[in-house]
Amino acid sequence: MSKIGKFLEKKKGTILSLIGSLLMLLLAGGIGAYVAIYQTYCAQKYMDDYYNCFLNESYMALYSSSGVEDSDFINATTFNNMMINEYGYEETDSYSVSKMSKSGKNARATVTFTDSATDEEVSWELRMEKGDKSHYLFFKEWKVNIDDFIIENVKIVTDKEVEVVIDDKNITTENLKSVRKTVDEETGLCTYIIDKMFLGAHTILFIGQNTEVESVLASFDKEHKYYDFKEGVFKKQYQQELSSAVTKIIVETYNSAFNGSGIENLSALFAKKEGMTERVMTVYTNMINSINKEDGSTLSSIDITDYSITFDKYDFDGNVRARFYYTANFTAKGGRTIDYGVRENYEGTATSEAYITFELIDGTWQATDIEIECIDYSKPEEVTE
Repeated sequence: MSKIGKFLEKKKGTILSLIGSLLMLLLAGGIGAYVAIYQTYCAQKYMDDYYNCFLNESYMALYSSSGVEDSDFINATTFNNMMINEYGYEETDSYSVSKMSKSGKNARATVTFTDSATDEEVSWELRMEKGDKSHYLFFKEWKVNIDDFIIENVKIVTDKEVEVVIDDKNITTENLKSVRKTVDEETGLCTYIIDKMFLGAHTILFIGQNTEVESVLASFDKEHKYYDFKEGVFKKQYQQELSSAVTKIIVETYNSAFNGSGIENLSALFAKKEGMTERVMTVYTNMINSINKEDGSTLSSIDITDYSITFDKYDFDGNVRARFYYTANFTAKGGRTIDYGVRENYEGTATSEAYITFELIDGTWQATDIEIECIDYSKPEEVTE
């Protein structure tokens, strides 16, 4: 046997071991390459499936792929509503999907299409992240990442007596785990903080004891997470009831001053509270002095021909103010002057306004203040041609 043959025979075991190691390295490299390639393919397949959900508006299926834990305002229904509001466009025949970019446990791509109804170009970015579950030992599932659509600590502020309903959930009466409530007894304001909800438009109802139900469509995002409701429309029922009281007070203010009958009848229209008699007497005295001026001018009669009553916004402080705007025909006598000692009779038309404040006392609305001045019965200027 030659020297080379003897050497190979002697090193046979070592050579076979090297060959075996080399084959193992090649095999492992092949498997590693296969795994890497398949993982990319797997991510792309998930990406394609999720985009199909988006394009077909299968938003609930898209949400179920996110793995997000449900809560009061985070669930498949609220996600579906949010996506319809934000991306509920008409169907389109053409769309494009950007090349998927993948980095570690994250991947993303953007779909762009044109809304056929408005010709508006719309884009939506799909983000994915690797889940914990695996297929065939090596291949991880990919979940939809919807963190960009979730906002935290949304704040709603209103009066403590007002019920608040958001997206059909009464956050005042229902014991919702995701809602924290604090009341400032000094201001009477109640603050609700919602831990998590989806961005976009939300229907909020504010239901007050003395206000009409207020329905608003509030839009929230990462930068705008606050809404307050501190005044509302005074209930129409109460407006109708108090309008009659307003008219009676205005008419009686003029009548008592014209007749010089005192304040008994006028006072009866106001609340029985401290300082009220003095306030009514001041109004009565001022009206008498305006009807009979120092220069001799006198308002002889007044006929209110038209009026309107409106109420200020109610700010939940137990007080509301009514505005009485009216038009009146009048007759009057002019004052004496140096040139004319005879008082001239004339008539005219004037407009004016008055304000009556009502306060909720022992469950009933009672008048507690009045702001009124006599109409301006100055002689109308003669029109010359």
